[in-house]
Amino acid sequence: MPLDPNEPNRKRWRWIVEHVYGRILDCGSGSGETWKQTGYRGDVTLCDVAYYETLYPFLWVDIHHLPFTDKAFDCVVLSEVLEHCLDPDTVLSEAKRVCSNRIVITVPDEYNWDPQVEPFMSWEDHVKGGELELIKKIPILVKDVSEFKFRHHWHLRQFTGGEIQALLERHDLKVKVFLHRVEDLKPYAHYFIVAEV
Repeated sequence: MPLDPNEPNRKRWRWIVEHVYGRILDCGSGSGETWKQTGYRGDVTLCDVAYYETLYPFLWVDIHHLPFTDKAFDCVVLSEVLEHCLDPDTVLSEAKRVCSNRIVITVPDEYNWDPQVEPFMSWEDHVKGGELELIKKIPILVKDVSEFKFRHHWHLRQFTGGEIQALLERHDLKVKVFLHRVEDLKPYAHYFIVAEV
């Protein structure tokens, strides 16, 4: 593990902030760590199927069905999200619909994760390990567990680089940046993408 186990996340958050501007929608935002940890002060709206109390404008919604008008945002962020979604195509279609310019995406590459961080662990394995009961004890997740169940807390699928590129092509997105970062994010590995609508 790195000396600071959160450093791979910090690198990812900083990269995202360097590639956004204007009015931003962060889909599957969680509590907004990207913005909080980098001190970002721009116009950002958070939304997630999990319920979070946060200082940022937040909507508790299913990102498969975004409640925004077409082209409402300059940039849409999908950071560590597509692997949690039941239907990544629908999520990307909705992101494209509400975006006027740029979609910034990060996706884990579990095929290159170190075994110590348990790549490919299914939600069934997490539940067998008692994690559902643990989640029920976290106050900000009580609504989430009772109303949306809990599958989205874990990875429902893994992507290869080719699968991500095929997903972007299906939605006719113009890929401006496609990075595969492994060594500098150990024990993790991720894809970093900037696509224009």
